[in-house]
Amino acid sequence: MATDFSPSYVARAAKNLHWKLRLALRFAPWIKRWRLLRLRFGSRRVHTGVAIPKLTENLEAGSAHFKEDKWAFMENIFPADFYRELLVNWPKKRYLEPPREVAKSYNTGFGWIHDYSTTSDFSNCDPRGEYPILLSLLNYLRSSEISSRVTAFAGTQEPLVLYSFILTDAGTGAEVVPHKDSSKDDPRAKYLLNFIFFIDATGGKNTGALTLSRDNELTDIMFEAPRLQNTCLAYDILGDFYHGFPPIAPGKWRWVITAQFCQKSYVEKTA
Repeated sequence: MATDFSPSYVARAAKNLHWKLRLALRFAPWIKRWRLLRLRFGSRRVHTGVAIPKLTENLEAGSAHFKEDKWAFMENIFPADFYRELLVNWPKKRYLEPPREVAKSYNTGFGWIHDYSTTSDFSNCDPRGEYPILLSLLNYLRSSEISSRVTAFAGTQEPLVLYSFILTDAGTGAEVVPHKDSSKDDPRAKYLLNFIFFIDATGGKNTGALTLSRDNELTDIMFEAPRLQNTCLAYDILGDFYHGFPPIAPGKWRWVITAQFCQKSYVEKTA
C-alpha cells in the first residue's frame, strides 16, 4: 500500500483528472462487468511462444549503481526474442481490472503475491490460459537462479526472493501520486526492492516514466526513466525517496510489469 502522500498534490490530482479517467473511475464496476462479458464470449486464442524468459547481463551491470545510490536503470533487460514475444502477447484490457483510484489510476492484472495467492497460474484473470508467456516469466522470476542474481545485484546479507508480480496498463490521464510504500514501516522488512520493467510506451513527455524524487510533489527529482521500451528501473523501497509519475498526456500509454523482491525470512514469517 502507498503512504506519505502530499495532501495538496492529491487534491490537485483529484481536481484535474482528465475527463476520460474521471468517467472510468466513476463507472469502474460497469466497465468490469463489460470486460467480463467480453472475456466470456470473446475470441479465444492461446498466444504461444518459443522464447525462454531471461534477464540479460545488464542486470549485473547495474549492480554497482544500485549499491551506491539505492536505484539503477538498466536497458535491454530482456533478450530481443523474449521481448518481441512480450510485445506481441500483451493482454487485451478485458483481462485486466479497470482503474479504481486516483492515486494509482491504471489497469492492473495478472497479479501474484506470495502471502495471498492461492494459485500460480493466473486462472483468476486468464481462465483459459491464453497468455502462457506471463506465467513463464512469473515462474522464472521465482526461480533460484533469479533469487541468486537479484541477491548479488543488491549485495544483501540474506537471499532475496520474489514477493509480488503485477502487470499494469496505463493510458490517458493515468498517474501515480508520489508516495512511499507502507511496507517500509514493517519492522520485519530488511530488504525490499521494486523492479519496474518498462515493456512499451508511446514515448516523449508525460508517458508514465516512473520518477524518483526527494519530495512527495515531484519538485526535487532524482531520476526520471528516459526510455520505456525493454528497460528496467530497480529501486530500494526502504530508500529515503518517493516514486510516482504525473498524468499521462492524451493519446499516450505505457505497459509495465512490476516485480517486488524481499528477503526470504520476510516471506517465511508472513506466509
